[in-house]
Amino acid sequence: MNTPLKPADSMPGSFGLPIIGEGLDMAFGYGWELERKYQKYGSVFKTSLLGKKYAVLVGSEANKLILQDQADCVSSYLGWQPILGHIFGRTMMLSDGETHRSTRRLMAPAFHSKAIASYFEIMQKVIDKQVESWQLGQPIHLQRALRQLALRVGIRLLFGVEVDHEVERVEHWHNTLGKGAAAIVRADLPFTTYRRAQEARSQLKAFLQNIINERKQQGNLQESIDVM
Repeated sequence: MNTPLKPADSMPGSFGLPIIGEGLDMAFGYGWELERKYQKYGSVFKTSLLGKKYAVLVGSEANKLILQDQADCVSSYLGWQPILGHIFGRTMMLSDGETHRSTRRLMAPAFHSKAIASYFEIMQKVIDKQVESWQLGQPIHLQRALRQLALRVGIRLLFGVEVDHEVERVEHWHNTLGKGAAAIVRADLPFTTYRRAQEARSQLKAFLQNIINERKQQGNLQESIDVM
């Protein structure tokens, strides 16, 4: 960034309503309405969510500052844990320092150029199948359709899931988890969004554990053309 960061209180932006902050924007506005706020406030602005204040940085210079220049001075865990930790646990995204670097090293072989080249054929098959399902002459919600397509490509490449109904199950669990992370009421009570997200997490975890057990029994793990 070209100018020093200001204290959050003096930054442009809004802390929203008492207690919930701008939580309603996050729950009902796709992408936390970042584009609208970026147009209004610029590349650095303040916000708050569920009693916590945040400074939001947008753009390539911000990415370079956070991910490279000052990477050891910021914490992904402290930033995202209040929002995602209660649903997703201590994932790679919510780890810092050596823990994060160690996890990246474990995953690196799956993202080397040779491995990525082997994914192209699979990606093309998934894309072709999805595009064929679009009805000719009928309008589609392009953003929603492309998000679904990207998710289905990810499910196939990450987990090796090919059967349609299994892909749809994983897609449903993923979407339910996302809604749970954005839920304002985090009460583990029947019929709540939060309870459904917790149930989806348990079901997805069991599903993935089953895949891992099957792979161990089959052996020849190096022959699998997917990240897992």
